[in-house]
Amino acid sequence: MNIIVKRRLILFAMSSVLFSFQVFGTEGESPSSTESSESKPKLTKEITSTTIGEIRGDNQNGQLDDDNYQIAIERLNLKAGYGRHQAWIRLDAFGLRDAPSDAYRSLAVLERAKYEVQLNRWKVELGDHYEQYGRGFVLSLRKLDEAGIDITVRGGRVSYQYGRHQARASIGLANTVNIDPVSQRFTLNVNDIVGGGNYTYRMKNGNGFSLFSSFIQPQFSLIPDVKDQTLSAGLSLDLVKITPWLSGYFEIDQQRRMLAGNEFSGSVYYGSLLAQFGQLSALFEGQKMSNWRIEGSQNSAVQNQFIYNRPTTLMRLDQEIFDIVDVEGARIRLDYFDIERNLGFYIDGTYRFEGLPETTGFRVRHAFAGARKAYAGGASRFELQLGYRDDYFATQGEFYRTIYHFDIDAVHELGKGVALHVTSNTQLRRFGKKPALFGSSFFGVEKAGLGGATFELGYDTVNQFPGIRRLFYAGILSWEPKDWLKLRGTFGHQRGGLKCVAGVCRIYPAFSGIRLAVVTRF
Repeated sequence: MNIIVKRRLILFAMSSVLFSFQVFGTEGESPSSTESSESKPKLTKEITSTTIGEIRGDNQNGQLDDDNYQIAIERLNLKAGYGRHQAWIRLDAFGLRDAPSDAYRSLAVLERAKYEVQLNRWKVELGDHYEQYGRGFVLSLRKLDEAGIDITVRGGRVSYQYGRHQARASIGLANTVNIDPVSQRFTLNVNDIVGGGNYTYRMKNGNGFSLFSSFIQPQFSLIPDVKDQTLSAGLSLDLVKITPWLSGYFEIDQQRRMLAGNEFSGSVYYGSLLAQFGQLSALFEGQKMSNWRIEGSQNSAVQNQFIYNRPTTLMRLDQEIFDIVDVEGARIRLDYFDIERNLGFYIDGTYRFEGLPETTGFRVRHAFAGARKAYAGGASRFELQLGYRDDYFATQGEFYRTIYHFDIDAVHELGKGVALHVTSNTQLRRFGKKPALFGSSFFGVEKAGLGGATFELGYDTVNQFPGIRRLFYAGILSWEPKDWLKLRGTFGHQRGGLKCVAGVCRIYPAFSGIRLAVVTRF
């Protein structure tokens, strides 16, 4: 056992003792003379264990550094509360065999630790906490499992609420998970300083405004001994009731950034309006981002910088984003829903310009429409969506690609809690005259409260090089024998490649092998 693992295990043991002292140690205290036994706070406890075992083979993606290894993962969450006190710790442990490179490591680490106390109008938090201001332009540190994102601020946060006034301030070090959830490679902790604050005032009708700011100082700068820093500030108006049928949200942000001794500025302008006319609603969005960056030190697992904001994209959640630094665009969406028939229709259109006009930029046009229907008392549902997107190189005006996408999500009840579930997310991509199929389809049978069996078919013909797998077959079994126990097994091949979730795009390695996950909760 190396010295780093030893130190982390000692830290975990010390934190566990502190956890027990702060929370469980109060269980035996007697109530004060002015407090009746009926009003004595109750101790609450929750333990969640997620255990994953994988045997990986050759995923046939053309890379040799992500094949033929075994990994065991344990994530243990302990939460407890007593009156105004709450505490949470999470221990992550990873064990590897036949690791394909030095980028993979076995370790045990105290990944999350937090203690909070509520003191009338004040709340004090020590340890790891997530944070977001406004729509995420100025700061957004949160957990996004689908994209493999899990970053907290490890430090302190103080919140205050009085009447219509709310305020909070936070300071600490960015704390990412030490094993990247997507690549399963080791991620070095960076001590990037992250701070910020938010003040919100709301009127009786719910309308309000917020002032917020963030400060980032990466541990590692471009030039040694010359600190890089980013200071961002913004103002938002949340108008939940402009008129009885109209609401809106508007945000303006400004930024000053010091990079390698040079000063840069950035700005964001964002607005949305939502109009409701009976069963018809209309959403309008627009934004302009100019030289806007919230970046930290380099992420050792993916060899690019940590991003500490997640701005709204105007695009559908799974759509690829080329740039989040210089963007301007607009979106309109119309929704119609007949409550009596449980029937809805929608159409959505977006135009984005990503990048700088004088350099390499992309003009993106995307439109999709769909219909959804629920029946059998809501036990069954059906949704179909069709979409089209084209991308052009803005400077040359040359075509890059078109995408036609087809999506379906259908659940049909067979009776006695048994249902058929079919899901498909399929894209036909065309680069010049070359078409490519990309996506996955799932066909399953599910039993409410028990589990299900699903067959997954994946396809990716974008890469035509020899030896690259194009079709993927997998079986997925889930079983919930008890309320506190869930099991899920996957065997076969699952598609990888570029996947995007809410503006976060990652290259996912294809999966080939067997995976078993066990979740217990007490």
